[in-house]
Amino acid sequence: MYLAFDNLNRSFSAFPIILLFFIHQGCQRMEVTYIPERIEEIPLRLESGEAVCDVIDMTVDGEGNFYLADRKCHGVWIVDKRGKQLHRIGGWEGRGPGELSKPISVALSGDTLAILESGNYRVSFFSRRGRFLFSFPLQGGGAPSGLEFGSNNMLIVSEWLGIRNFDIYTLSGHLVHSDSPQHIPPVFAPVLLAGGHMSLMDDGFILFSYIRSYSVVKLDWKGAKHTEFRASPPGYHAPNLQSIQAAAVQKNWSVVGLPLQVGPLILIQWFNRRMQEDDSRTAVIERFADLFTLDGRPLQLAVPLPTPFLFAQNEFLYGVAFERLETEAVNPLIVVYRLKRSL
Repeated sequence: MYLAFDNLNRSFSAFPIILLFFIHQGCQRMEVTYIPERIEEIPLRLESGEAVCDVIDMTVDGEGNFYLADRKCHGVWIVDKRGKQLHRIGGWEGRGPGELSKPISVALSGDTLAILESGNYRVSFFSRRGRFLFSFPLQGGGAPSGLEFGSNNMLIVSEWLGIRNFDIYTLSGHLVHSDSPQHIPPVFAPVLLAGGHMSLMDDGFILFSYIRSYSVVKLDWKGAKHTEFRASPPGYHAPNLQSIQAAAVQKNWSVVGLPLQVGPLILIQWFNRRMQEDDSRTAVIERFADLFTLDGRPLQLAVPLPTPFLFAQNEFLYGVAFERLETEAVNPLIVVYRLKRSL
């Protein structure tokens, strides 16, 4: 009787382990995945004869109006939620007050629009209707890549050539913090990423990508790092770009671009530059995204992306699709996506 009871006791003690095994297997089969789903297309309806050149960044206000930074046209387009032009800032290259040169990033705080000009190496400020307010020059030299505008009346400006990682300014142009590239040695960065590599989170913190390695961090407005997002997605090739020559020699390399908060998720975009096997002079650009929880846990890696996303608001992702230009259309589309869950 003792031996029989002992065997029975062992059987029952093993039951929770077996049950947990099947639950684990079932959870693996029920793993949730996300797919970018296009839910809206907004044709740009600009004034007669007007045409977009190269939209590299955007932001959206509370009324659904879009602010599109057009680097090659030296202007910022302001259109309503249906794509109709409301205002245009700049439109020709200039250095005077209210003129723009190569605007590459836009950010809003309340009724004030901040525009980062790589050509004039300054930040210019306008009202939401396009009235010029003031500007200040950036400090230190380098190649700016993006900016964000905090509700605390502070600005953060990112760099992309390894001279600095980012600088934090007051509205008067006073530099309060500078992050030198000790995190990663200075290297040649091959591209100016659409949308930059920095964004504002819902809680006012900053998501910043160091571009040259898979390292995205959550920053506060003193430059302190809080959460780090790291992964080794399939197909990602860490770049070894110490020079332009090295960039040409390395056949495959990847760059981590714009991170965005999408509801309760963090979406980190990256692209892979891959040389075609049958043609060493032709490169294929493949775009992907990795999804994380807010505390840095990877959820899904290497999700194929249909287009670069420039902005996110709540659960929506926004981009500019130039696919229409292959037809008779003059201007691209603003495209709206959301992450569709599937089992």
